[in-house]
Amino acid sequence: MFKIFRTGLMLAATYQLAAFPTFAQPVEGRQPVSGYAKPVAYPNANVAAVSASFNRARKIAGDDLYTYFDTLCIQDQLYKQRTNGAQYDGVIPAQKVFDNLYYIGQMSVSAWAVKTPQGIIVIDALNNADEARDIMEAGLIGVGLDPKDVKYVVITHSHGDHYGGAQYFKDKYGAKLVASAADWDVMAKPSFFDKIRKFDVAPKRGADDLTVVDGQVLSLGGEDIHFAVTPAHTPGTLSLYFKVTDNGAPHLAGMYGGIGMPRTDDLKLLQLQSMAHWADVAKAALAKASQRGVKFLLPVDDVVAVPVKTDKLDKKGKAVIDYQNARVSTDMNCPDDAAGLDIGPASAKAFSDEVATAKTILWNGPMGLFEDKRFAEGTNAVARAVAEATQKSGAKSIIGGGDSVKALNKAKLGDKVTFMSTGGGASLEFLEGQVLPGVAALSDK
Repeated sequence: MFKIFRTGLMLAATYQLAAFPTFAQPVEGRQPVSGYAKPVAYPNANVAAVSASFNRARKIAGDDLYTYFDTLCIQDQLYKQRTNGAQYDGVIPAQKVFDNLYYIGQMSVSAWAVKTPQGIIVIDALNNADEARDIMEAGLIGVGLDPKDVKYVVITHSHGDHYGGAQYFKDKYGAKLVASAADWDVMAKPSFFDKIRKFDVAPKRGADDLTVVDGQVLSLGGEDIHFAVTPAHTPGTLSLYFKVTDNGAPHLAGMYGGIGMPRTDDLKLLQLQSMAHWADVAKAALAKASQRGVKFLLPVDDVVAVPVKTDKLDKKGKAVIDYQNARVSTDMNCPDDAAGLDIGPASAKAFSDEVATAKTILWNGPMGLFEDKRFAEGTNAVARAVAEATQKSGAKSIIGGGDSVKALNKAKLGDKVTFMSTGGGASLEFLEGQVLPGVAALSDK
């Protein structure tokens, strides 16, 4: 691969220095060679400096990022027709990329969905409402997510192919839009994007929409989206990073908001400065995660069963579900005809062992369908561990949420913990730093 690159570099140097040949008249009806697409010429190029920069970029890219290097550093600099042709409107099936991150975009432009316990954060919104409906909304449904759960739409930059479908989610689902101040200003003014029928009109900031600044964090359901303002592609381009997991293993995902290189020298310099800022942000995020040494435990086994609807009705008039063929699964790949209804014994032990070492315990949500004794052991095991840590080790244990309180009381352990509250979602919002109206009213007194 490196030899191919070296050849490409030599060709680049040749095209920068050599004049194009003259062409003879072609056969009638045939496109003349003189009309063929030509590499971009750089007659004043400093070939030695270009070669040094290319080689350094190639080394940094390695094999992992070679495709991006080839596209941005070679093809896009010399063969614009090739890179322009590679970006076309096309349907890509929505897909799960990480445990909590989904691709819901199309071929020419991306859109993402970050799933949290309290809703979905969408990142970018394609070209228009049609694509928001037929690609993004349909994609969410296709991967098992509910579009009604979309709480925020982040607009990484003020180009029509990123804000086009944002208003659709705001109008239909009440989602709040998120952008930087500079790009809100851009979207508020007339733009040449308004004349391109492919793009819907830019959304205008509403009273409940958000303006974020460099270093700000958007929190939802205990998950954080960290923002950095990286201008150049647009005046207020947003880059972001957040936690993801891959089969339970934790990672940090980073997205640079506008990687396209601007046309003017001043903006190119600004883009390099923004990339340097983003590199610093990314390094600091990784260092912070490493320093914390946080353990993130996910189940390694679960209890699954096949749900079968019966003719019986419960007290609320809903059909009673009979769960059949209950069994422990260790591959964490729930069969299509089954449902995960409890953590397995290995997970229950791992969770309980960790709880036993804790000094402060916040528990929000049972481990499974504890109302059915076949699927209650995971919840009961954790409940016993929390109660024991509180009673024997002096841990402070806070239980949030109606189901969690019900589970503790059902296990006859409600009086063995420090504090219980039926306000589960409110507890998490309070810990996030959100203002709770009831608490605020009491504080004002």
